[in-house]
Amino acid sequence: TTRSECSLLESVEMETVYMFIIAMVVAIIGTVVLFRNGEASKSDQASQESNKSKKKSTGKSSKAEESESSGASKAAALKAAKKLQKQQRVQAKKKNTPSHRCYASSLRQHQDRLTALAFPPSEQGKLFASASVDRTLFMWDLASLEDKQPHQQRVNTEFDYCTAMTFSEDGRYLITTTHEARSVLAYGAQKKSTSKEGEKKGTHLLKSLPSGHTATITSVSIPADASLIVTCGDDTMVHISDKKGALLHKLNTNQIQNHMACISPNGELLAVASYSSEVKIWQLVRGKDGQVQGSKKYMQLSGKNGHHSGISWLCFSPDSLSVVTVSKDGSIILWDIDV
Repeated sequence: TTRSECSLLESVEMETVYMFIIAMVVAIIGTVVLFRNGEASKSDQASQESNKSKKKSTGKSSKAEESESSGASKAAALKAAKKLQKQQRVQAKKKNTPSHRCYASSLRQHQDRLTALAFPPSEQGKLFASASVDRTLFMWDLASLEDKQPHQQRVNTEFDYCTAMTFSEDGRYLITTTHEARSVLAYGAQKKSTSKEGEKKGTHLLKSLPSGHTATITSVSIPADASLIVTCGDDTMVHISDKKGALLHKLNTNQIQNHMACISPNGELLAVASYSSEVKIWQLVRGKDGQVQGSKKYMQLSGKNGHHSGISWLCFSPDSLSVVTVSKDGSIILWDIDV
């Protein structure tokens, strides 16, 4: 019995030792596995972080590249747009430049629509004038019209703009009318220059005269001796004044609406263009002192070979024996009035 008990105890102790050893081995194996898993997770985290940083750097570089490429494309597009605009301006300039053999120049100083133009009647005049709604009056040097930059002088018509203008026979004076004040302005027309004699003023205002019109003045005309000033309103009234502005005679044309009135160079006849297709001519009646006292009907230009619509413009020949008329029907007629 004692031997059997001893052997039993020894077997129990051996099993306990074996169990302990097995437990220790399992614990060691588990620790190793956990360590390896931890190292693996750390390496995974590190690789993930490195991937993230790579992605960020790649994203930043791609964004930088995109911004650079977009900036370059924008610059190229802007350059192409500027080039296209330049080409369009050149084409528009060519398109707007007349190809007529008599073409001399295009004058582009005004900032708004033109209201009047005037050339001197004789070769003595060295300037021609233009007026605009922008309240400016430009005097252009006829001799420099074919230059790249023609010589000109700007005159400001403050608070008002010119509606009509005409030169004196010698081209030394320019007579204009204004829109709001309905007055007549006389300018000394000369080039601005500096010489030994001193500086010339250039074109400058000499005096302002009342016209007596209640409607907008559409034209102004003077005879060769500049003794009279004829102004035409866009109603039915034509006023004849002396060179000092004193009203001598009022003529009611009874033609619905006047477009233009013109006095003959000899100062004897007055022609009026109006709403109708007829051109009426009056003869001025003078007193013993030579001053105009009235007018009487002289002739009427019309007929089958005449105009078929309203007259927009007319002018006497230098010898006062012919009249040129322009109509809205597109026709131009030269009339012989030497009858």
